Formats: sequence, structure tokens, C-alpha cells
Amino acid sequence: MAALDAGVRQTDGAMVLVLSADLPFLAEETVRTLLAAAGTGAWEGAMCTDPEGRDQPLVAAYRAEPLRRELALLATEHGSLAGLPLRLLTAEMEMARIEAGPHASFDCDTWEDLAAARARIREHGTVLDEWITAVKNELGIELDVDTDVLLDLARDAAHGVARPAAPLTTFLVGFAAATASKGMSPEAAAEAVAEAARLRALVDRIRAEVPRLVPDVEVVGDPERRLPHLVTFSCLYVDGETLLHELDRADFSVSSGSSCTSSTLTPSHVLKAMGVLTEGNVRVSLPTGTAAAEVDRFLEVLPGVVAEVRLRLGAPAAPAPSPAPSASLVVDSLGRRCPVPVIELAKVIGEVPVGATVTVLADDEAARLDIPAWCEMREQEYVGEEPADRGSAYVVRRLT
Repeated sequence: MAALDAGVRQTDGAMVLVLSADLPFLAEETVRTLLAAAGTGAWEGAMCTDPEGRDQPLVAAYRAEPLRRELALLATEHGSLAGLPLRLLTAEMEMARIEAGPHASFDCDTWEDLAAARARIREHGTVLDEWITAVKNELGIELDVDTDVLLDLARDAAHGVARPAAPLTTFLVGFAAATASKGMSPEAAAEAVAEAARLRALVDRIRAEVPRLVPDVEVVGDPERRLPHLVTFSCLYVDGETLLHELDRADFSVSSGSSCTSSTLTPSHVLKAMGVLTEGNVRVSLPTGTAAAEVDRFLEVLPGVVAEVRLRLGAPAAPAPSPAPSASLVVDSLGRRCPVPVIELAKVIGEVPVGATVTVLADDEAARLDIPAWCEMREQEYVGEEPADRGSAYVVRRLT
């Protein structure tokens, strides 16, 4: 609603037409019907309803005067319009309802919606071209659009969020804005798209090679729905800060944790939500112009750096069974920072028989995240966390 209010402030027209950007099949006829209905009788506006009868306030025409009145009243009542749903607005206005056909109200909110739209476009091959042409004409730009590449880039930019609303329109509007502000040419835009595709290929190589070259590594994130220039992986038995320092000495500037917590020493809430290791995490971001030779050298240096850090921390090469297994063990890692509690767990897991447990005492907050993640990676059972006199007790059952 705040966005609508900001837009209304930029116009002095008697009628305000609001159209969502994710309606690929909305036709001129529907728009004309909305405008005609909104200007009839005592109606203060008109909006479409979908085939299920649900109001579509983002496919609507509003008379400007009552729209401004209700926006002002809602702002006074709630203190701010930020975050308020549009249904509060339409509930206070006398709105005509226009039954839109199944295609007019079809919006691309999810990947399934986008697949359905693509299927219809394949059946009606000119729809997408007409849509792009209309948008370009409206924005006053001239640009050859590779729809396949742009839809792929829109998927990448969603970064795992399944709402790629109107990716083509979004790109064209963004291009128009960039052209107006920076004088970017169509050639420069095409070069930017090509560079993103090149970086994606380099990241694909890192994602494939790191697990092959470095043991006990987990590559984080979806292999397809991701940013084209970014890759994150987590190494068992490694302290992230030490690993970053050693890579820096080799002239590689990387980060640890998620982007949200890269400037803090707290465990990443993003990685926690993903259920992956928060220690020993490396985030590689390839800037524009990164050469393939630089990626080659990174892949050559990384295995040795990880091995050296693990050796320094006393990490196990592989868990080995004890000749006389104990029924259960308790590991005291109180006062020691991760990844040490995980390293100590890995050292002794082979000393208990299958079905027995190891209890790790730890007071480092990261252990709460990293011990369950280690169990997932090593196919052991994380029984749970129990209170202790100091810190917490993390119980792991050996399965293999």
C-alpha cells in the first residue's frame, strides 16, 4: 500500500490504473473494461476477480480522489502504510467487480506458474514476443531480448525464493532505468548478460571440483536456483577464520558464513536455517572479469590449505574403530571453540559400538548447529541436546 501511495503522489490524473507486473496475459480489452466500470455511476473504482472469485486489487482502476482520501485515512489510523495489505483499502471503497478470464488474471508467483505460462506461450508462440515488444515500446528502448537467457538469470536472481514475478518485464524496466541514469547501451547490457553466463560456468566448476579435491566438504545451496557468481561450501574439522587467513596469505579474498553475517563473529542464522555447518564455511564471490586461470589456481591451492588447517587442529584422517569398544563415551569440550567439539566427536565415534552414544559437552554456541550438521554429513544420528551444569550436552548415536 505504501508503494501505491508513493505512486499516486506522482500523478494528478483523475483515474489511477494499477496493474501488477506479473500478468503476462493481461489484454487491452480487460484494461478498457476496468476504466469504463470505474468511471460509471457511484463506483469509486473497479477491480478484477479471478475465476475463484477472489479480488485482485493489483488489477484495478481507482478514481484518484477517493483513493487519496482512503490512503490518508488509513495512514492516520495505522501510523504508516508500510506493510498494510491492499484489501484494507478496497474494503473501504465502493468497488465494481469485473470477472476476468482465466488468462487475464493469471499471475506468475511461483515456478509452477511460470512453467504453466511457458506452456501456454509455446501453444501461442507470438504472445511472449508481443508482450516484450509492447513493454519496449512503452519504455522507449530498443534491445534484442534473449528470453531463455533472461528467464534463467531471473531464476538465479531469485536465490532460492520461488517468486520470480514477471522476470522479463523486470529486466526491461531495469534496463530502461540504467539507460536513463548511466547511458548504458544495448551492447553493454548484452555484455553484462554474457559475463553473468561466463561466471556461472566458472562457479559450476568450483561446485563440481571442490568436493572431489577436498574430503569431507559440503557444497551449500541449490545447484540451479542460485546467483551466477556465488558459491558456498563448508569443510568439516576446519575453523573458518583460520581458513580465511590462510587463503588470504595465498592471495585469495573470500568470506565465511552468509553475506548477512560476514562482518560478525556470530554463527550465521542463514546457514543455521539451511541445516549446514556454520564453521569451516567458505563463500566465494567471483567479481566481473574473474579469469578462468584464477579459478584454476584456487582449486589447486585449496586442498593443501584445508589439509594444513585440519592438521593444525588435530582433525582425524578417518574415524577408526577401537579394538575394545566402550558402551558410551563423554567428550569434554567445555571452553573450546568450534570446530574443536566436532573434531573431538569425530575422533571417538569409532570407539563406541554401533547403537551406542557419544555425549559432547560444549559451551560454544556454534556446537548447537555444527554437531547436528556433522551427523547429517557422516550419517550418524543426532539424538538431541540436554541441559548440563555448564554449557550443553549433545548426544550422538553411532549408526555406521
